[in-house]
Amino acid sequence: MQQAIWVVDIEASGLSPASYPIEIGLVNGQREYQSLITPAPFWTHWSASSEQLHGISRQQLYSEGVLPVMVAEELNRLIGTATVISDHVDWDSFWLQQLFHCAGMKPTFSIADITTLLNEHQMD
Repeated sequence: MQQAIWVVDIEASGLSPASYPIEIGLVNGQREYQSLITPAPFWTHWSASSEQLHGISRQQLYSEGVLPVMVAEELNRLIGTATVISDHVDWDSFWLQQLFHCAGMKPTFSIADITTLLNEHQMD
């Protein structure tokens, strides 16, 4: 039986080397996972223009978010050793790295660009 493909979408505090993940969503056709992420004390970067795009306030993260370690644990539990597909692998890899570093953990899964699933015709 073929393993379901996980697709990830991450919202962040901005597009900066100081940015961090604020929301993560996963879907694989059978299951979904979504969580807001409470900022770690040293995660201070905040972009007002990014907030306008994703519509998530910093206050909402503190009132509804989940601690980074809990999100990292849940990602490892759900995904296992599968490969996660991303439409922005550079940024999503960076934000996952920020999340797992903050949690003091390593991801059990890998991340790949969506183009790995596409043939030449689909890429056009």
